[in-house]
Amino acid sequence: MGYIGSHLHQIRQSGWGSKRIAFPGVNVIITNSKGDVLLGYREDLGGWMTFGGGVEIGANVTQTVHREIEEELGKKIKSMVFVGLQTDPEKYKNDYAHGDKTQPFMALFEVILEGDPENVDEHSEIRFFPLNELPELKLISTRSSLDMYRVWKQTGHVQID
Repeated sequence: MGYIGSHLHQIRQSGWGSKRIAFPGVNVIITNSKGDVLLGYREDLGGWMTFGGGVEIGANVTQTVHREIEEELGKKIKSMVFVGLQTDPEKYKNDYAHGDKTQPFMALFEVILEGDPENVDEHSEIRFFPLNELPELKLISTRSSLDMYRVWKQTGHVQID
């Protein structure tokens, strides 16, 4: 589901306007067999980022991961592991070009896809990067997600931020 018709869109249309909204979501770090991470470049946010989106009414976080990956990459999920929870209001806030503001509370997952990813429509480019050779990450939420992921990979402990 795109933005139009989403729960967030309905809230915006109800008179809330573009004021900051707290909402649940998922952040997905996709890896390949070499341990590289897949990032997508979003023109509207001006940078490379991980994948994910908001939880819709009636869905849980794992259903949301499956939906977002099918929408953004046209693929099914081979495996999914919970990595952590992202809640820091200073790190996790988005100010979109069209004026909307959000403070997401994100469940962070590691995912392996069935097959190679396809760039469907949200990103101008998608590419795998070695975890120690990432491009410049302008968005603090993306940097923080990947930092949490690194710690999780090293310790095996669920991360909460």
